[in-house]
Amino acid sequence: MRDLIELDPFGKKKPWNWLSGSDVFSLPLPTDLKKMDFRVPAISISEEPLAIRIHAELPGIDKKDLKVSLSDQSVSIRGNVRTAKTKSDHEVVYSEFSSQQFFRQVPLPHPVNAQKAKISFKNGLLEVLAPKSSSSNSPSKPKDVPKLR
Repeated sequence: MRDLIELDPFGKKKPWNWLSGSDVFSLPLPTDLKKMDFRVPAISISEEPLAIRIHAELPGIDKKDLKVSLSDQSVSIRGNVRTAKTKSDHEVVYSEFSSQQFFRQVPLPHPVNAQKAKISFKNGLLEVLAPKSSSSNSPSKPKDVPKLR
């Protein structure tokens, strides 16, 4: 008798539809998944008459943990987000603090001169102003920006 399926005249509990409304998805998530609160940086690209302007929201990131690379066709942003910094003389047995890396590469709508680009980072907002390239015959060398202004 225990193997019988409960009669459900209104069709709410169908044995073949076990995923919809299942309690499996309402279970608490493991701690590792809960602490993944950083999202991929939001980026906006605007085209001006003589330049391409790129903004990226990077809240909570230090300049030293951020690397920006600009080529004539794309911008790459790589960083590391640390939720807490603790110094301890003893072994950590359990911690919910995390360190997460991200990488974002976005194509540009027009070739730019990467060597003449101006890049700044202030209050969690990255701004790249890259002049448009007048010649598209040879790609320019990518510009890595180790120190942001």
